[in-house]
Amino acid sequence: EMCIRDRSREVGINDYKLKCGFKEVFNQTIYGYLFDYKMELARKLLLDTDKTIVEVAYECGYDYASHFTNAFKRKYGIGPKEFRLGNIRK
Repeated sequence: EMCIRDRSREVGINDYKLKCGFKEVFNQTIYGYLFDYKMELARKLLLDTDKTIVEVAYECGYDYASHFTNAFKRKYGIGPKEFRLGNIRK
C-alpha cells in the first residue's frame, strides 16, 4: 500500500505539496491516477490472460475479489466476469 506521507518525505516535500503538485501536473489526484492504472491493468489481464478473477484482483492490489469487482464495475459499468465473457477472442 502506497503511503503518500512516506513518498513525500522521500522527495523532500510535505504531503500536501505532493498532492497539489501531482494534481496540477496530471489533472487528477494520486489515488485517482492509481485507481485508473489498476483498472487498466485489470482490463488487460482479463483480456490477455487466463487468470481467475481472484488472481487478477490480487495482482491489481485487492485483497478481496468483491472489492475488486465493485471497483471494476464503478470504472467500466460491467463486472469483470461479464467483461471477459463479452470480449473473448474467437
